[in-house]
Amino acid sequence: MEFIEAPSPNFDQRTGLPDILVLHYTGMQTGEAALERLRDPEAKVSSHYLVEEDGRIFLLVAEERRRLAGHRRCERCLHRHRDRQSGA
Repeated sequence: MEFIEAPSPNFDQRTGLPDILVLHYTGMQTGEAALERLRDPEAKVSSHYLVEEDGRIFLLVAEERRRLAGHRRCERCLHRHRDRQSGA
C-alpha cells in the first residue's frame, strides 16, 4: 500500500501502542480542505491518515506519534484512549 506523505505538525509523543482504529468524517467540502485543516498548526488537530474518495491515502502523523484531537466532546474519554488510537 502506498501512502502520500503530507506531514502535519499537530502531534505529540505517544506513551502506548495503538490498538484502536478510529474513523472520522470531517464534513469538509473537499478532501483538499480537510487536508489543509489537518495540517494547520493553529488548528491543533490532525489524524494519522486521510483517505480521499478516490482511494488515495495521505500519511499525516506517523503511528509512533500521537495525533492531536481538537474537539472537547468527551475529553475524559479522549485522554484515556488517545494513546491507543490510530486515526483515519
